[in-house]
Order: sequence, then structure tokens, then C-alpha cells
Amino acid sequence: MSKGVVHLFKVIDVADLDKLYFATQRHLKGSIAVTGELARVKELDFSAHSKLLGGSVDAKLHNDDFHADMRKLNTLGLLKMLIYPEIIGKNVYLNSKSKQIDAKLDINANNNPLKVALKGSVDQPKVTVDASKLIEKKLKKEAGKQINKLLKGLF
Repeated sequence: MSKGVVHLFKVIDVADLDKLYFATQRHLKGSIAVTGELARVKELDFSAHSKLLGGSVDAKLHNDDFHADMRKLNTLGLLKMLIYPEIIGKNVYLNSKSKQIDAKLDINANNNPLKVALKGSVDQPKVTVDASKLIEKKLKKEAGKQINKLLKGLF
């Protein structure tokens, strides 16, 4: 290795993410394995890759410019890791550099199913809500009430 050059390749296994509380200031659940590469010639370059929550995370740091791509992360798994209630499911694509999001979520709030899509800038994403299953559920319930009322009136 020449003078002033550092090049490291490392696999890091964290069996208990809660042990990272000192760095994250947040309690986390689960484990992670990260493959990383650190190089310092004239400038600092760091890359990290991990299979996580059914998807992947690829991160790069060049001096102080950080960029991460998170693809197809299972949001239920993410909510479990963050110790949040499980109300959302599906996959998320998030690009930290361009601040773009493409997420399709299934939300079940109080036993009411909704499909939500987020697309575009994370600051002001386009939000699309498909409430057809909720409306269908409510219509079936109301139709059942009306049919029962009609049948009771006939007999």
C-alpha cells in the first residue's frame, strides 16, 4: 500500500440494532449485515450495501456528499424495526440525493383498507388514494341493512 492511501473492505454484522442507540438516538429492533468499502486517496470515499427488509440499501459518501438509494423495502418490516404499530404494507423506493419517492402502501386503519401511492418529491409528493375497497365494504354493509329492512317489511 502506498503512503497516504487507505483502502478497507469490511462486512459488519449488528445482531441487535438497539445497541446503536448511542448513534441513532432511537430504539431499533432487529439485526443487519452491511458490506462496506472505505478508500482514502486524496478524498474520502465510502460505500455501503445491505440487503434489508426484503429490499436493498446502497449508500455512498464522497467527502461530505452523502447519497443513499433504498429499493423495495418492506414497510411492515421497517415499521417493526422502528418499533411502530403495523398499519402500512408494500414497497418503497427512496432516493436521498434527488429526494424522490415512489411508494405504494396498503393502509388498514381501524379495519378500513386504503391504497395510497406517493410519487415525486419527498417535500411535496403527489398522493393518490384508492378507497374503492373501503367504499365497497360500506356499500355492502348498507345494502345488507336495506335488504334486511325490505325483507322484514314483507313478512
